[in-house]
Amino acid sequence: MLGMWFLACRSESDLDVRPAMTAILETQKRLEGWARAGRADSLAAAYTEDAWLMLPDLPPVVGRDSIRSFYANASERGRWKLNLSGLYMDPSGRPRPIKHWHNEWQVRDSIAIERTPFVLDFVSRPNSPTRSFARHGHHLIVWRLEADGQWRIQWNAVVASHLPGAPAPEIPKPPTHRSDLPSKLTFFPAKRD
Repeated sequence: MLGMWFLACRSESDLDVRPAMTAILETQKRLEGWARAGRADSLAAAYTEDAWLMLPDLPPVVGRDSIRSFYANASERGRWKLNLSGLYMDPSGRPRPIKHWHNEWQVRDSIAIERTPFVLDFVSRPNSPTRSFARHGHHLIVWRLEADGQWRIQWNAVVASHLPGAPAPEIPKPPTHRSDLPSKLTFFPAKRD
């Protein structure tokens, strides 16, 4: 099973959402295998024709054909291991559970919204312009039930963070008193003479 999942709401008609969730979880398991095998066509087929793939620090990839090209290019650069199961490999190579791992769902009629964690490992090929890396984070996925009865990804917004055990980025503490707030917020650097 792909971790614990939590049903956030049901449709007003008390629709049984288990078939949708089961189909989507099965697709996610296939996505893991397709990513490892570098199967760009299969990965792209899991998206709608007008899908958006939104990755950190990159412009959106829009449309199934563009998503297919993106995955094909990514596969040429190295080997990808997508993990949606809730475990990561620590530096010594042992699997460790990710804290607070669970999926959250909202399903209504032909739309399902899922927030799910992920772990992604990339090992670059020789002479690849992309260096090896590992990331984990969450992605917010909007799934759509299409006319052929398949649930496909409409929008996939990925939010990556550091891996467990890696130094966390320093996050500034929020002000605790009103006097700690800046008196003026600047959105653009001031011009200097």
